[in-house]
Amino acid sequence: MLPSGFCSKRCYHRQYRRDHSEDLNASQRQHYAEDEAYREALASSNATYAATDAGKDMRQRARARHKERDPDYHVRYAQEHSAEAVERARQWRLANPEAFAQHMRIHSVNRRAQKFNQFIENIDPQTVYEMNGGMCGICEGFIEGEFHVDHVIPLSKGGMHGYINVQPAHPRCNVRKGARV
Repeated sequence: MLPSGFCSKRCYHRQYRRDHSEDLNASQRQHYAEDEAYREALASSNATYAATDAGKDMRQRARARHKERDPDYHVRYAQEHSAEAVERARQWRLANPEAFAQHMRIHSVNRRAQKFNQFIENIDPQTVYEMNGGMCGICEGFIEGEFHVDHVIPLSKGGMHGYINVQPAHPRCNVRKGARV
């Protein structure tokens, strides 16, 4: 039986949650702190949902609402926590030297392509290697170990940064070729 003034159980429960939100939240926090299995299940459930399209849409809507309320929040946060961000980045670089080196190679080539106002396509070096069967595009010898991704028509001569204009090359061959076609 519903108390008077409510049209449905749903309305009653909604009002109850509003009136007792502090107690309910405290109880939920206590349960979260005490039960490790609950924490793990909640984290797994949240990660699963976040990977779905609905989860991504929900995050985008939440970010949009947040920007409407405080558009300068991210700028202030970045200014106040810049030293922490620099330290986090430094720790990541030290922990992931190979990933950082690959990131810098990609960033460097993309930056050069932008400088020359050229077409830019994200290029995976391993894909370039496999497309050419592991052969150097300059000396046509097989590549064993480290290799460079060479632009057939250099960026400085108007070539684009895409799969159609790249080839694997021995580091020595590529450095010797320089900016020649």
